[in-house]
Amino acid sequence: MDTARGELINVQTNRKRNIYWNYPDADPYIVWIDNDTIKIGNQTLNVNKGETYDWRDDDEWERELPRQLSDQYPPKVIE
Repeated sequence: MDTARGELINVQTNRKRNIYWNYPDADPYIVWIDNDTIKIGNQTLNVNKGETYDWRDDDEWERELPRQLSDQYPPKVIE
């Protein structure tokens, strides 16, 4: 398995920052919940609050593949 890294880019300033780093992961399912909140794989992050996910810092990390984009096509809306 590979790792997946998520990068948030501010299109107005071209500022980039890593918000997601997970292993094992290949093609995580991604959906914006609202303007501030994104769900990537099993993680929900508020990017406006600066939340990030790094599997190396997760005390509850388990070696399992999170929800992948290919698991569901077409994607369902998360409520």
